[in-house]
Amino acid sequence: MKKFISLALTFAIISGILGSVATAVPRIDDSHMHIVQPGENLYLIAKLNGITFDRIQHLNPFDSDLIYPGQRLVVHRSVFDSGLNHIGYKVRYGDTVGSIAEKFGVSIAMISAINPDINIDLIYAGQKLNIIADFVEHTVEYGDTLWEIARRHHTTVAMIRLFSGISSNYLRIGQVLNIPKHEQRMVARPQIPWTVERHPYEPTTTFVTHNVRQGDTAWSIAIRFGIPIKELLEANEKMLNSGLTVGQTIRVTVHYIPYRERPGSQFGEHLDWWTEAQYLFPINQDAVIIDFHTEETFRVRRTMGANHADVEPASARDTEIARRIFGGYTREPRPVIVLVEGRRIAASMAFYPHGAQYIGDNDFNGHFDVHFLNSSWHNDGRVDQQHQANVRIAAGR
Repeated sequence: MKKFISLALTFAIISGILGSVATAVPRIDDSHMHIVQPGENLYLIAKLNGITFDRIQHLNPFDSDLIYPGQRLVVHRSVFDSGLNHIGYKVRYGDTVGSIAEKFGVSIAMISAINPDINIDLIYAGQKLNIIADFVEHTVEYGDTLWEIARRHHTTVAMIRLFSGISSNYLRIGQVLNIPKHEQRMVARPQIPWTVERHPYEPTTTFVTHNVRQGDTAWSIAIRFGIPIKELLEANEKMLNSGLTVGQTIRVTVHYIPYRERPGSQFGEHLDWWTEAQYLFPINQDAVIIDFHTEETFRVRRTMGANHADVEPASARDTEIARRIFGGYTREPRPVIVLVEGRRIAASMAFYPHGAQYIGDNDFNGHFDVHFLNSSWHNDGRVDQQHQANVRIAAGR
């Protein structure tokens, strides 16, 4: 290892004197990455990019220091010009994209959006995914322990390990840890009182690019990324008006919706439909409806809807359960929780079939409506006060 350090320092000195050696090596591409060149090692790459060896290890958590030509290394804090943080997560045996999304409190659509070259339906152990994460960095000082750091930042040791990609309690002075900024698991931390001051809630929007593939349409792209078609059209107005071509690059919005505090584990997050809930519960998203009063559950899928969610039971069995909860078909709404990818969202629904149907063999002729904070009717844009009252009940307001 000393030999490698010596070689790295020698290369750096020669580069500084000649002025041309370092510039011949590609440093950072448009995604804030460094492409490894033959003969490079981590010490040299860190020096070339003006960061420390510990920093490059922190941004690229590997099992060893071995690298290979052509490998892409992160050398900046974030892969997004917008300043959104990201971390590299190594897929573990038994992981699914859904379970990873639940761990970090993000959507499957977001993981897909920032990993465009990965088939998220076929992930495997050892694969590395980029995950948008809302965190602050903490540099370990003398006397620090994981437990004490977690207590100071109102989080858990498990969450610090997850966000930092570490598996042991051992810390070294100067080590950089990622500390989640927002509440991640309300039930996992009952020892923390609800009155503890939290970090400000800051939903964030950024853009990623998508290269049009064979068979893509504006609608299919919007569905894949979990955003309304109107939003995609507005971001690419001129381009989409002239039609899509294979290889064309378009802009796609990605929404980061951090957790909101809940007054207890039985309640749902009080999320605004227009800026929050519709991105966590996009079209074609599966979810579980929890009746707030009985806690009985049934499975559903959002199949349509813009001003609120148009939802269908996943199967005939789920229709049967919902009929039992509601006492048959009724327009009278009830407070419910929509459980989607680990997020509990306060909502209200009436179990009455009407309109278009996309799921067959579920013994339900049409869809039913699910309303969230500030959602409205499709026909007149009116906010239904009875639904809103139920949403507040489900949110513990």
